[in-house]
Amino acid sequence: MGCLIHQGLRIFRILSVLIFVVLGSSAMVSAAITPVDLGTAGNFAVLAGSAITNTGPTTINGDLGLSTGTSVTGFPPGTVTGTQHVNDSAAAQAQIDLAAAYNDAAGRTTSPTTVSGDLGGRTLVPGIYVSSSTLAISNGDLTLDAGGDANAVWIFQIGSTLTTAAGSNVILTGGAQARNVFWQIGTSATLGTGSSFNGTIMAQDTITLSTSAVLNGRALAQTGAVILDTNTVAKPRTISIAVTGNISDWAFTPGTNTQTGTLTVTSDSSDWGITARDAMEDNKISGTGGRLSEYNETSDSYITVAPRIFGTAMAITGTTTGSITKTDISLTGSDQTLETGSAPVTGQDIPLTFSQVVAYTDPHLTNGNQYRITIVFTAITA
Repeated sequence: MGCLIHQGLRIFRILSVLIFVVLGSSAMVSAAITPVDLGTAGNFAVLAGSAITNTGPTTINGDLGLSTGTSVTGFPPGTVTGTQHVNDSAAAQAQIDLAAAYNDAAGRTTSPTTVSGDLGGRTLVPGIYVSSSTLAISNGDLTLDAGGDANAVWIFQIGSTLTTAAGSNVILTGGAQARNVFWQIGTSATLGTGSSFNGTIMAQDTITLSTSAVLNGRALAQTGAVILDTNTVAKPRTISIAVTGNISDWAFTPGTNTQTGTLTVTSDSSDWGITARDAMEDNKISGTGGRLSEYNETSDSYITVAPRIFGTAMAITGTTTGSITKTDISLTGSDQTLETGSAPVTGQDIPLTFSQVVAYTDPHLTNGNQYRITIVFTAITA
């Protein structure tokens, strides 16, 4: 492949259309750190071993499960938007899967960072954080900063208890997602009055949410109880996308080039969106509208030049259908909304049209060179 001469016209290829998904596996996830597989336990917002007790108008968005205990009290006045599984086969399997997930989280060893005492007032990048004893969030808020990587993962391994102070917050920023934050706790967890917390809590013993505490995640207790009091617990939403079509090896000729593809979306949220942007390989850029990397196939290296190949940035046209609304975009280095949905979908195919204007004005072309564009599709959900 490379820059071919054909009937006096240079022919170029766009390579490596990469699909990065916020709520799925992705090359953008921090090296060797993948989300903990919760199995069927991931279906539950609240799962306990011995009992579930509630006081006040608690709202649970997701399933509630108990195994092997039989006592669930306080519903009503509490409400569950999902299904209650009390000592049934679904709850039993969820506990089996929770044990496996707990052990998985506890066994992660890739470049761990040791922490202790109070995490309040700190900002932590993605990674594995290990405390041999108790951990607290009491002197200020804890911020988890994904640095623009919406697939970033945090795993906290806590030897004993986790306690958060009244009014404290675990804040997600930089595209961080609650579904990718995991708290593996050796004994029990207590969230303070009026506090807000993000992530999946996997405790060996009891989980207590004090009055008006909010959990954007899951409360999963293996052997102990989950104790609630006028809380909101919301299981993180999930979404997956795939893009197919003849766009991974696309030959261009002068003028306007078009190609088609299909975006397939599955989301259990009624509020979701798909964004797209272009990116560079090895930061080799500079086009007139198009963001490019010039690659020498022979030497397997990038050439630092300022290519002037694309007259305009690549355009992507989506489709409006049913509850899905499209926005036509021209790619830049920033995320732009391509599709939005207002209802859950399962395997919904959305036709896409890719359009690229090519204007050959680059003086650096030689045989063996290619131009590469990386298109980053990102799925987001409330």
